[in-house]
Amino acid sequence: MQSLPGQGATFTVYLPALKDGAAVSEDVAFSKDQLFGHETVLVVEDEPAVLHLIASALRLHGYQVIEATDA
Repeated sequence: MQSLPGQGATFTVYLPALKDGAAVSEDVAFSKDQLFGHETVLVVEDEPAVLHLIASALRLHGYQVIEATDA
């Protein structure tokens, strides 16, 4: 992660590459327990519409959400 004052943060996520000829499965099954949480999440976002969207989605999945528009 790289973070600069006044410029935000950059997160880099590395995912494993598929080997040539590897099959991609579209059949993904999740149990109900995997789709819902019970933890408390702090969401910090300075754009009100984005903050509301993220918080709403998390609440729909059972999370308690604390919203903040700045540090």
